[in-house]
Amino acid sequence: MVKKTFFWINLVVLSFCLLFIIGEIIVRVTRLDMSLLRPLLWYQGAHVELYRVSANIDLHYELKPELQVTYPDEGGRTFTINEFGFRDKKRKKEKAKGVIRIVCLGGSNTIGACVNDDETYPAYLEMMLNETYGKKFEVWNAGHDAYVLSQKVALAKIVIDQYDPDLLIFQHINQRERAFLDGEEYAPFFQKDPKLYWENLEFTPFFKSDLGQQIFFHFSLYRATVIFLNYLISTPYNDHYSYKEVYVNESKFIEFYKQFSAKMPIVLMPVFANQTSEALRKVETIFLFRNKVNSRKMSEEYYLVHPPAYVYKWYAEVIMAELEKMGHIKKLIKRANDISEWS
Repeated sequence: MVKKTFFWINLVVLSFCLLFIIGEIIVRVTRLDMSLLRPLLWYQGAHVELYRVSANIDLHYELKPELQVTYPDEGGRTFTINEFGFRDKKRKKEKAKGVIRIVCLGGSNTIGACVNDDETYPAYLEMMLNETYGKKFEVWNAGHDAYVLSQKVALAKIVIDQYDPDLLIFQHINQRERAFLDGEEYAPFFQKDPKLYWENLEFTPFFKSDLGQQIFFHFSLYRATVIFLNYLISTPYNDHYSYKEVYVNESKFIEFYKQFSAKMPIVLMPVFANQTSEALRKVETIFLFRNKVNSRKMSEEYYLVHPPAYVYKWYAEVIMAELEKMGHIKKLIKRANDISEWS
């Protein structure tokens, strides 16, 4: 009796192991886990012809350099991407003597999804600063559709390394996981950065456990099962919002701010005031709608994520006024003049 029981136990265990191995092989060959993942991801699908997959693991995608596309169905709106991969006029990499270079990093609100090249708030800000103070300012538009803070931080590091900015403005609105370029392959990003799973799945068992993470990363069948559970309404989500917003975005920005704010002014500009957490409130911030009395008199268009050109012109007016109050304009002009005299 004991031998028979032992036999059946062994048979069940061996059968389970065999089924698991077969299932593991099938999932690995068919890449079922990646197929199941596709509908759960966030995609950047606006003006996709302007973008390409980025070699930078943190960016996911970037604008194609030296490209101009006109959209007849959008009133003939033109998007011009310069040689550095920004929606901007032609620029010189080397900064001329006496020039003050401000770079605006943001999402679709910064790139100006619904306006022409010369109607974005960086374009208006450059015009206003130069009209007021003389031709000393360059305001670069480094906006990319759907970028979140961590992507802006990754791009800012490139900007600092290659383009010698004097001041950075981070427009902040998107509070979620990083998007992938619609229609392009996303699997390589998960292979290079496995923690993207925590960023994109609402439920993963034991995601804070090292053992749980290792099992998830190394067994495709288990991973496919967990991904499938994310489709079920009844699955008890251990919501990873804190991982997405606090770890992926806010902590990356705070870490960047601590590293570089002593070298240059770094200013945060949330489009709406409720997008600043306690941690982000320690950063110098421009609030577009600071004056509640005036904001009540504004039309609904001022509160659109993609407002018309006249609203972006108002953005630029507010940004210039706030930078003046912070003392940054005066300091930047003095520094530029001092450098010119020393050279």
